Amino acid sequence: MIFVKKLKKKCVICGRKLKIMTKNKRGHYSGGNYFGRFELYKRYRNTGRYAKFGKMKVDIVEGIGKPKEVEYWECNKCFRK
Repeated sequence: MIFVKKLKKKCVICGRKLKIMTKNKRGHYSGGNYFGRFELYKRYRNTGRYAKFGKMKVDIVEGIGKPKEVEYWECNKCFRK
C-alpha cells in the first residue's frame, strides 16, 4: 500500500495525538475519523429568536468577529463510545 501523505491531528474529545495516513489522492485515510470543517467564533450574540426540537427550545445565536476554521477529528476509541 502506498501512502500519499502523513498528517498529524488531535482528537477533539480526548486530546490524543493522531497520525493520519492518506492512502490515495481521492482522500481515503486511516488512523482516525474525520467529520468535516467548522467555523468557530470567540464570542456569540443571542438574536432573540429560537428553534424548537420536539419539546426543547434552543436559542439562535450569531458569531461576532472573524471566524476560525477548525477540523473535527476523533480517535477510534472515542468514535466507538
